[in-house]
Amino acid sequence: MNPICSVKTFAERFLNWLPPYARRTMRLTHLMQKVSLTLGAESGQRVLAYFGTQVSGDTLLRVMRKGGVETQTDPLRVLGVDDWAFKKGKTYGSILVNLETHCVIDLVADRSAETLSLWLKTHPTIEIVSRDRSTDYAAGIRAGAPQAIQVADRWHLLLNVRQMLERYLIVVYARLKSLPISALYQAILQQQRPRFLRTGHERQVPEASRQQRIALYEHIITPPHFQNGMFENRNPVGSIHFCLILNSV
Repeated sequence: MNPICSVKTFAERFLNWLPPYARRTMRLTHLMQKVSLTLGAESGQRVLAYFGTQVSGDTLLRVMRKGGVETQTDPLRVLGVDDWAFKKGKTYGSILVNLETHCVIDLVADRSAETLSLWLKTHPTIEIVSRDRSTDYAAGIRAGAPQAIQVADRWHLLLNVRQMLERYLIVVYARLKSLPISALYQAILQQQRPRFLRTGHERQVPEASRQQRIALYEHIITPPHFQNGMFENRNPVGSIHFCLILNSV
């Protein structure tokens, strides 16, 4: 800027509406953040198109990173701990969730008991911790939050029940198969099961579809019409089919 020049340029800033050097309003940026954080980048891109906003998934990822994460204000009481993949099959860490607000609090770099213990020591208000059946998580919770009650989460409990039931059935399947069938069950198996009657609409739908296929077939195989000493090509596909028949003859 030349201080000698008498011409001065003044530009008013709209800080609450349009930040400096921004290409979109703060209202639109806030909408993009909410949609992308709720649905993800690619799904958010398709939803925002219905609002007339053309934006790419990469742009939504940048908006999410710039927006940051809402800080935890209330004391943390109920915590959920589970493993989380930075890169599936290669690099895993731990995800920490506030189970009262259903919001992610933090991501730690690994699944070791030491790392979890150090994180828990900075949050002494934790009363309940829900985890999987990992012994490392159990040891980390005992060391970092001995006052907290450890709870196995429902998903892993159902998974373990299914796995144990599957193993048990595999072991006893041969013996179950060799057991004799009771007379009552044998009579039930021999009974002829009644057929489920279709409604009128269910019978009409396949018939209508069949008639459409027949009409399309008849349209394709119809040969061209011979009129005024020449073929009238009403159906190019049928013409090709008719020519092939003549050549074969």
